[in-house]
Amino acid sequence: MSKELHAAPPRWPWVLFGLFFLLFGGSLLYSAHYRDGQPSAAQLNPSELDKIIKSPDLQLANVLYQSRCAVCHGELLQGRSGPNLTDAYWIYGKGTATEIIHILRVGVITKGMPAWENVLQETEMAQLTALILTKQDSNPPGAKAPQGVKTR
Repeated sequence: MSKELHAAPPRWPWVLFGLFFLLFGGSLLYSAHYRDGQPSAAQLNPSELDKIIKSPDLQLANVLYQSRCAVCHGELLQGRSGPNLTDAYWIYGKGTATEIIHILRVGVITKGMPAWENVLQETEMAQLTALILTKQDSNPPGAKAPQGVKTR
């Protein structure tokens, strides 16, 4: 028998596989926590959310809303296929900042509301939340009939 058949298999394929796994896995972990250098949904703490709610960038929030939300909730948040966001009635929760941002993150897939946590940055969802809260009781024309439970 030849000596070649008794030689140990080369290690370099395993080394390359290990390096690939570490690099690819590490990039996935990084992207799960950061997008475009911004903290992801899991990293915006309540005080940061509160700061954005108290002094929102309504121009940015309106651009985000018109491009992502208006198709279902109407240009004035009055409701279309999605519910009216300006009245005192809420289908899920009581319309608090924490509850609104949670719905933005996870969506309500069974009702057609997409989860935005992998699309929008946490600060963008906070800006949208602030916009919704500033439009409460604005009574826009053509508002959809109340849905859910009266919360205030």
